[in-house]
Amino acid sequence: QAIKVLFYDFKAREVVANESAALDLYQSDDGTAEQQAHWWINALREALSKVSKAIRQTTIAVGVSGQQHGFVPLDADHQVIRPAKLWCDTSTAPQCDTIIERLGGLPPEVGDGGVMRVGAFGERDAGGAQRDRGGGAQYGYPDDIRNAT
Repeated sequence: QAIKVLFYDFKAREVVANESAALDLYQSDDGTAEQQAHWWINALREALSKVSKAIRQTTIAVGVSGQQHGFVPLDADHQVIRPAKLWCDTSTAPQCDTIIERLGGLPPEVGDGGVMRVGAFGERDAGGAQRDRGGGAQYGYPDDIRNAT
C-alpha cells in the first residue's frame, strides 16, 4: 500500500510528476487490519517532498482519494483515538454473525457462506460487492500542496 501523488499539466496534457510513499499495515491472525491515521499524513508529506517545488507551485486544484473504505474514530475534539480500521478488517466477524442472527438471519437468496463480515463496514457478498455503501472523497486546498515541506 502507498500514498500516491500525481501532477497533471492541463495545457500540455501530460503528467509532470508522479510519486509515492509506502504505508505500513498492521494485520494479525484474528482478522485485524489497521493503520495509524498519522501514517497517511506522513506518507503524503513524503510523496509531496519528492515533487519539485516548482511543480508544486503550479497547483490549481487538488483531489484526494484515500483508502478504499476506512473507519477513523475521533473524540469530541476531533482527535484520532485509535488506529484506523481498514476495509479488509474481519476481526468483528463473530459480532456480525450475532447481529445477523438477531435480525432473523440471512435472506434465502444469499445462502451459506455468501457473505464476508467486514469489521466496521457492513457486509460483502461472495463476489466482494459491498452491501452497505460508505466512504467518500476528501478535498484539500492548492495552497496546502504548494507550501508542503
